[in-house]
Amino acid sequence: MNKDELFRILGINDHWLASGLLNLQELQKIESEYLASEEKRMYYSYGADHFRWFAFKDFLEINEFINMGTFVNLYNLAVNETDPQVSDSMLELLLQRSDCPAILIKRAYEQDSLMRENLRNLTKHRYETL
Repeated sequence: MNKDELFRILGINDHWLASGLLNLQELQKIESEYLASEEKRMYYSYGADHFRWFAFKDFLEINEFINMGTFVNLYNLAVNETDPQVSDSMLELLLQRSDCPAILIKRAYEQDSLMRENLRNLTKHRYETL
C-alpha cells in the first residue's frame, strides 16, 4: 500500500506529518495493522474520523509544551477537518489549553459561526478573558 492510499483511508494529508501529529513510524504501524486484520481495516476505513480525533487528542495530551508554529498547524488541521463534529471537538481541545495562543483564540472567536453553540461559548469566554 502506498502512502497516498493510506492517507485516503485515514482522511489525512501531509499536514498531519508536518504538524507532528503522526510520524512515518506510526504510519507504518497503522499500515501493518490495516493489512493484517479485517477488524483493523474496518476500524480505519469506517472509523477514520475517530482515528483523526484520537490522534489529535493523544498528541495534545502527550505534549505538555507546544510551540506557536505547531499550535497554528493544529488549529488549521482542526478548522479544515472534513467532519464538522470532529472539527469542533478538535478546536475545543485546542482552545481549552491554558497555553493556547491569544491570536488563535481571537481567530476562533471571529469564526464562531462555524462552531457548535458550546464551542462558541467557550471561545467567547476565552476571548473575553484575554
